[in-house]
Amino acid sequence: MHPTQFEDVIGLTDVKCWQVIRERDGLRVMLLAPVSEVTCHKVAANLRALLETLDIHDLPVNLEIIGDIHRTPAGKMVLVYDASSE
Repeated sequence: MHPTQFEDVIGLTDVKCWQVIRERDGLRVMLLAPVSEVTCHKVAANLRALLETLDIHDLPVNLEIIGDIHRTPAGKMVLVYDASSE
């Protein structure tokens, strides 16, 4: 999945900053606080719809609200990271 696909569904909400990590057992989607419960539900529904359009039905998605988004030593934020092979 390409970062723009996530931007298309998460960017439609009021989330200011986000990061998606592909793990062995699913996707971990981190949303920078503050995020309302309504927004979390919108993000979850949008992500489920995206996965359905990609014919992905059994991939668990876990949303987390966090205080800070991890950045590289150069200060860049990686929007989508694949940690499934680590």
